[in-house]
Amino acid sequence: MYAKTAGTDGPSTVLTFQSEGQDLAALSNIGHPFFRPRWRPNIVGMFLEDDADWSEIGELVTESYCLLAPTKLVQLVGRRPD
Repeated sequence: MYAKTAGTDGPSTVLTFQSEGQDLAALSNIGHPFFRPRWRPNIVGMFLEDDADWSEIGELVTESYCLLAPTKLVQLVGRRPD
């Protein structure tokens, strides 16, 4: 399912995460390494490649967690100011 949605025939490593608002719109339109899986409305997929920006990935995963976690836990997360 991932390969078809991501448009690849070969083995790939992907990460999926939640997003919303302007970030969701931007990531949905950037193209590779990002893609939009169809199984949830606010999910984004990303190919993890050799040149991946792990700082950016950390921010995306943190924001994804904060969208899904209970408020009490979100308050414990260190986030970069916008």
